[in-house]
Amino acid sequence: MTEEEKQLSALKDLFLSPGWEVLQEKLKETESFVDDVRALTTLEELYFAKGQLEWQDQLLSLESAVDERLMELQDPSYVPEAVYSPEPEGY
Repeated sequence: MTEEEKQLSALKDLFLSPGWEVLQEKLKETESFVDDVRALTTLEELYFAKGQLEWQDQLLSLESAVDERLMELQDPSYVPEAVYSPEPEGY
């Protein structure tokens, strides 16, 4: 098992823990507080809120990113949905 596979396996274990579910709930709660840009009064507050949302998005999408990478490692011909998008009909 490569170092990357060990790390991915450890992350999968994390996703199965009750703490992961609690963390996701807390992040979603915090997101709702930051979501209302009308409450922000300065540019610094706006940038801070944007940074918070970017980190929350990364953490909330970590599980699916790990799943995608594991699929890539198991099947080299696997193409993630986000990468592959066939051209619409008529092109």
